[in-house]
Amino acid sequence: MVIMKMLMMLVVVAILFFSHHQVIVAKEVVLVDERNESLSSSPAPATTCSANNQQQVKTCMYETTSIEACCPVFKKILGTSCPCYKYAEDLDNQILITLEAYCDVTTPCKGVQVIKLSKDE
Repeated sequence: MVIMKMLMMLVVVAILFFSHHQVIVAKEVVLVDERNESLSSSPAPATTCSANNQQQVKTCMYETTSIEACCPVFKKILGTSCPCYKYAEDLDNQILITLEAYCDVTTPCKGVQVIKLSKDE
């Protein structure tokens, strides 16, 4: 019984330690990201995805029979524009994940990803 209590305490301590570690790492990432933004002299990125780009993304996601034909479009639009990437993510995240893997497209969105640990957060 004593061993069981000690194991439970060890599990709780481990969970608390790793949760705290994630918060510290997230804060460090935010600080690094803020420093990079303040050092950057490039113009601010676009905050919206143009209607033309939205139409191209939507067409390739839903109306094309060949993914290969759309890979250049995805790389050009989704690989360089965070607002367009988020637009595609909102359209259908599962399709976007498949296209990312097939076309080798990565998110252009910078910053910290928020990881929800529970429904209350």
